[in-house]
Amino acid sequence: MLLIDIHENTDYFTKKFQEYKYETRILTLPVGDIVYEEKGICIERKTLTDFVNSVKSGHLYKQLLQMQQFKHPHLFIINDNDTDMLFKKKIMWNLEHHTGAKARIWATFKIPIWSVNNDLHFVKQCHRLIQKIEDGKVIDIRDTSLLKDQLTTEDLQVKILGCFEGFGRKKSEKLLENNELVKSKINELIKIIEEKKYIVENIVLKT
Repeated sequence: MLLIDIHENTDYFTKKFQEYKYETRILTLPVGDIVYEEKGICIERKTLTDFVNSVKSGHLYKQLLQMQQFKHPHLFIINDNDTDMLFKKKIMWNLEHHTGAKARIWATFKIPIWSVNNDLHFVKQCHRLIQKIEDGKVIDIRDTSLLKDQLTTEDLQVKILGCFEGFGRKKSEKLLENNELVKSKINELIKIIEEKKYIVENIVLKT
């Protein structure tokens, strides 16, 4: 049974998921927007604007913490790559902030992040995800949006620093060039993310 939160576009999602032969039920979910109970899958769906606002307010981190009760928690971001839209809306959030926030989420919560273009793509990817889990396949960070572009180490260093307020590309590059301690700690974090290790508490960033 696929559970759909009542606050979502229930008519659309019910129709589209039923095309994949899912039984669906609409109700108020205490956590997540789509839940597939049989396999312990919990999916949180965010539009790009919702994602940015919930990161800034801290609400997303509370949601992701609650999702830890599920075996397979996942975060989907709709229209994830349209950061120009945020600029037009005068939302102070750049590409470095965006990628850095996603890196922090992965490092802290170990929740895979999926980048999708629209709700139709969202439904298709949800179905693909459920199929993979039912087949016993492992979903790791390389299946999702964070490392799909094969960024260089230097790119990742800059983008992770960009999640901190006041750090744009130029300031991040300058800090990395002049502060070996910061650079080494960022590299440790990248290594943890890439190796899918689950201990980040010992990484202390000091400037």
